[in-house]
Amino acid sequence: MSIFQSARGLATAVFSFLFLAVIGGLISANVRVFASKRGFDTYLDRFAGHPRVAALIGGLMDWYRRTIAGWQPLQRRWWLWLALGLSGGIAITLWVAPLLEQQPSSQSSSNEAVRIDVINLGAAVGAFYPVGIVSKVTPFTRISNESLKARVIALADKMRLLEIGFDARRDAAAKSPKEDSSFQEIQAQITQIETEKTQKFHDDFLAETRSLIDEMLTRLKLPYPSTTLDGISVDGYRVFAIGIASGHSPITDLANYLELTAKRL
Repeated sequence: MSIFQSARGLATAVFSFLFLAVIGGLISANVRVFASKRGFDTYLDRFAGHPRVAALIGGLMDWYRRTIAGWQPLQRRWWLWLALGLSGGIAITLWVAPLLEQQPSSQSSSNEAVRIDVINLGAAVGAFYPVGIVSKVTPFTRISNESLKARVIALADKMRLLEIGFDARRDAAAKSPKEDSSFQEIQAQITQIETEKTQKFHDDFLAETRSLIDEMLTRLKLPYPSTTLDGISVDGYRVFAIGIASGHSPITDLANYLELTAKRL
């Protein structure tokens, strides 16, 4: 038996004893009144009349009445109620504690999933930014927060439209290939579309995106994103860090990060 189980059993036993003692005292007081009124308490008179027996019984009854002889004396026994409350509280705690420690398996699985999803962006992509608060001068340093926010949101919308157009071409190539196209030809076509998307983003959006991120982080006194908890996916970070748009909706992920950061200005 463990120490915990032993302590729980002892606390339960103490509480049970004290509780029964209180109930027993109340019942005893009522029984004595009942027997006295009806003369049932005279059967032991002869035995109790013996001097030694009378002295012994009298002493015991006096002690008993002083301790737990009824409700009024019990009210004055603060130590009894203190012990009763403490033992009861400890017993309940030791019985309930094991139940609280048992976590549902689904909750454990959910917590495990959260831990797995926290990914170091620099390690995943192979591109690390300096640690610490960003402090840079950019082409957007002189504009107001509202103007900066509007520019970022407008850029994010354009980035999403760019990806929607290229994704539509990719999906069409994958779902409706030409009858004489081989698997290798279809994959080559999809790869070409992805390459064009990356090049288009690199030429039209990458430099402005980096400058806007630098400006927003400088104003918000924040560091560059380092894990997926910072509101950007690995694919979105890859686009920002090395300019390669690969994976599932990487440009849209980066656009979402831009817009969420702008709304904090």
